[in-house]
Amino acid sequence: MSAHLLDVRDLGKRFSRNGRLVTALDGISLTVARGETLALVGPSGSGKSTLGRAILRLIEPDRGEISFEGKNLLGLNSADLRAARARLQMVSQDPQAAFNPRATVARVIDDPLRIHGLGSRTERPAMIARLLERVGLSPDLHRRAVHEISGGQRQRVAIARAIATKPSLIVLDEAVSALDVSVRGDILELLADLQRDENIAYLFISHDLGVVRAVAHRVAIMDAGRIVETGDARTVVADPQSATGKALVAAVPKLRYRAATEKA
Repeated sequence: MSAHLLDVRDLGKRFSRNGRLVTALDGISLTVARGETLALVGPSGSGKSTLGRAILRLIEPDRGEISFEGKNLLGLNSADLRAARARLQMVSQDPQAAFNPRATVARVIDDPLRIHGLGSRTERPAMIARLLERVGLSPDLHRRAVHEISGGQRQRVAIARAIATKPSLIVLDEAVSALDVSVRGDILELLADLQRDENIAYLFISHDLGVVRAVAHRVAIMDAGRIVETGDARTVVADPQSATGKALVAAVPKLRYRAATEKA
């Protein structure tokens, strides 16, 4: 049994595109420890989001192994997978696309509670209120429709929904890239607080090396479906060894963020 929270071994996935097979994942192996942030970076089309979706089993890999909390995730039946997803959640770049935009905030957060049998019907409104407060929103927001609130508020609602089931791992797929700089900083602080208080691990998919340097403990650089470099986030961003890493760093005029690991 792996000592890691998440252990991915030799993951492979190919898609058919325009009549030819395209390799999206080519022998990916990585680990994530409890309470750790592993950033996954790379150019567009490198396979980052495909890997995140494969780990969540939103798409099925062609080969490889995924161990999560000591269980073979790829060997789970639908009922066991549904139970495992209480501990494995996702926050995407655009939560409005993932939610029914006419659904209320309360309905969005209530869905995982109801699906996973957390709280009775009469208990859940109070649970929703506490979750909204936990992510820095007023409980009064529960009546609003998702399309009526700001992008920053929507992302906080998405995080409230993700933490509702008390997950041990959250996949964050470009979760702050669509936000303006000031809102982005607030969301990153919220994620750091949740990680410190709840010991949540993050798989942080991003193209922004400044953000990655601020929040990640380790970084894995992807290119053409493979991991071409991995290591301590500060070290990799400061002195990348792979050609892909060097190109990514060269494309950033100035890194404005301090690494989370630099903090005392």
